[in-house]
Amino acid sequence: MTFQSRKLVRLLTDRGCNKFAVRSELQPGSQMSSTACQVAVVALIRLAAATVVSAQSDDPPPPYVPVNYTRLYATQDGQTHLANCTFGALPADSAGSLYGKTVASANGVYMLQVPVNVSQPPHNAPSSQFVTILSGTAFFNTSDGNQVLLTAGDLLYQDNTKESPASSSPQHSSGNAGTEPVNMMLTFLNVAPTVDVQCPTW
Repeated sequence: MTFQSRKLVRLLTDRGCNKFAVRSELQPGSQMSSTACQVAVVALIRLAAATVVSAQSDDPPPPYVPVNYTRLYATQDGQTHLANCTFGALPADSAGSLYGKTVASANGVYMLQVPVNVSQPPHNAPSSQFVTILSGTAFFNTSDGNQVLLTAGDLLYQDNTKESPASSSPQHSSGNAGTEPVNMMLTFLNVAPTVDVQCPTW
């Protein structure tokens, strides 16, 4: 108990404040034993609340949890491949309770729905982009014969565009692999396409 708390407790005792007085403070409309008692009770409650807030502010922030995503990338020979990647550790904000940073600038956001039993033949990505699956199950096939299934909450980054520096146009196919429409959000990035880069350094 702090020095200020002990003083207030003594004041409560001297003024005849008891548990009923404390209950009276917590239940508006009840008759307090005295004005001095009321002041003491209010001060003690405020002190207790301030102590709780102070203790909470001293708690260490929750640890950063890595963010994973699927990478669809091209190699110099024009083949496309898949990789599992993780964003590097994000710095904490000034309060130490949130983590984040700008990883790239965007030049557009496109909402897309792919109906059931609909797929696209091999094609280039229209832009370097993040693909966020909002609902449903989508598939992405790469030219090396691999496939990934993505569901709600999954994130994919691809940059196999027509402007790719690969020796031939790198393509992939994609579509709906489930029994309900796939809703996805495409975030077009101002990032130049690369080759032979499995996991970019953001």
